[in-house]
Amino acid sequence: MRVGARALVAFVAGMVLLAGCGGSSSTSSGEPPVPADVRGPLLVDCWNDTLTELDPASAARGRSFAFAAEDDGAVRLCDWSPGDGAGGVTAYRADGTLLAASRSGDDDSSHAGFLDVATGTFTDLSARLRLDANGDYTDEGSGVDDFAGPVKDRVLGFAPDGSLLFVRAAKRYAAAAPGYTDFRRLPDDELIGLTSPDGSRTAGTSLWSGVLSLPAGTPDVPPGTDTDPADVRTPAGFAPIALLGEDVAEDVGCDRIGWIDDATLLCQDTGSVTLVDLSGAQLVAATDLAEQVASCSLCWTSSWIWTLPAGSVRDATPASSRELFGFVADPARGVAWFLADAGTAIRLYSIGSRRGATPKLVGEFQVGDDPTGSSWTGLLVR
Repeated sequence: MRVGARALVAFVAGMVLLAGCGGSSSTSSGEPPVPADVRGPLLVDCWNDTLTELDPASAARGRSFAFAAEDDGAVRLCDWSPGDGAGGVTAYRADGTLLAASRSGDDDSSHAGFLDVATGTFTDLSARLRLDANGDYTDEGSGVDDFAGPVKDRVLGFAPDGSLLFVRAAKRYAAAAPGYTDFRRLPDDELIGLTSPDGSRTAGTSLWSGVLSLPAGTPDVPPGTDTDPADVRTPAGFAPIALLGEDVAEDVGCDRIGWIDDATLLCQDTGSVTLVDLSGAQLVAATDLAEQVASCSLCWTSSWIWTLPAGSVRDATPASSRELFGFVADPARGVAWFLADAGTAIRLYSIGSRRGATPKLVGEFQVGDDPTGSSWTGLLVR
């Protein structure tokens, strides 16, 4: 149990980060830290540094797992700061063999990398990153030794292509799969596309702006307009999404996203958690949309816009005075899970993607005197 340590949780479509101290880690029994048959939801307990199975039908707790380290006995959970525009990254690589992680050192450093789920071994990518004076990757130089003081890298997670994303000094880097020895610096406006379970849709959020977008390709220019078709390819061939209302087209913002099913996204933004139904999305020219509505901020900055009909975005949370946290998408079950603080207990809720669906109380479990809330507790879906 850790007392007085700074712990912070942020979850994106199953995002949880593990952090620890010292060198490579492994389980003392030689068994995989988290067996392959575990699918979640998993309760992330940052006070006791454990992952625990939750019954999706009753919220009853099942097996618990902890990563053991050779030097201090535990790989720490949740030592990560949110707000870095993680977008569509996930904690686990798509094949489920690697788990994004960070490792804290005695010198107050924080190194980004990943854990091998089968062995518990931590691979330190911060030690491999070498930068030039402009902050771009170079094959020359001494890597982390180029910096005065301890390195404070923050891991974001795995992109859909398997690359691992992390942050150093407000700059974002990607280490390419499969060897994770090649790095590149990500442009500030780069989008991370997250493909739906059936492969029919790809959604993305900008690393900085958080505007939700869909691929637009190169649609034909409407007759009588001077729109350059190449404009739609900035950035990365995506166009932003706007929700149509009464004489208004309001942009849809998501700091973090996760697919619940083939057409519905769990969208987490500052101060709100919503479900976004993309089945009715229509691509229109910004010039045409500006003539149809009185208010359209995106019409001034984009050539093409995806519009959603009214009712496509709905609140995913119930009216409650309790703290709600740990939101995570579970496309295998077609739901989103979240937690509610209930004093000495925690309640598990689910909400489906069907229009009109409301949050359902699955059950609750006792936590005793251990601290709860978003700083200490979260959920993970493997």
